[in-house]
Amino acid sequence: MPRLSDYQRALADAVRHGGEDRPVPPGLSVSGLALTRRVRHSWCMGRVRRAAPLTLAILTEDDREEIVAEWVARGGGTSSFFETEAEAFLTFVSRRLDRPSHASSLCRFERAVIRARGASTMRRLIRPASIDSMVQRSPHADLVELHAPVEQLLEALAKTRRWPAICEGSHRLLVAPGIAGLVRDASPVEIALWHAAERPVPAKDYWPAARSLVACGALETVAGVDGC
Repeated sequence: MPRLSDYQRALADAVRHGGEDRPVPPGLSVSGLALTRRVRHSWCMGRVRRAAPLTLAILTEDDREEIVAEWVARGGGTSSFFETEAEAFLTFVSRRLDRPSHASSLCRFERAVIRARGASTMRRLIRPASIDSMVQRSPHADLVELHAPVEQLLEALAKTRRWPAICEGSHRLLVAPGIAGLVRDASPVEIALWHAAERPVPAKDYWPAARSLVACGALETVAGVDGC
């Protein structure tokens, strides 16, 4: 008699990967297994749709269903860690979007908010920046360029106005876990610092903006590295 754990593994494998030529686990009918697969597939599709409502809303219905179905076929929609799967799904979606476009910028914005929101719930030790420290980008933050004011984009999503024209480089938002509401406009010096901080840079070159961005979690101090 097979062990319970072996039977559970066989059942899970049959539900996830079963085809017409795969054996049905003992005690389960072909029709019962087919129903279980349909229920699981529907559950996964719904879970993925809820993971990225902003980005999916801008796509056509056909594109939306195709992308969600492909992600589920790759094993998506099953993770218990919502933020992790949502971020991975949005990365997958972003590769299929034209650039520049409102869809690609909103996709990056939504992914950044999910990442920052997840980090904002964790108890993390933030090392305050000193003027002699080195700083670099935090993995929990992002600088997102929108191609129109965010208010206009949200109105277009709500279908209360037409989509605005693409406007390069005029609307940059800083997304970080320590910002109230997670999002605010980025100043010119913060934009310059963010681009420079892809690698460690001296905080003193951008003081006091460096101190502010470390405090809100957009940048991190680099342990064991001192400024010159």
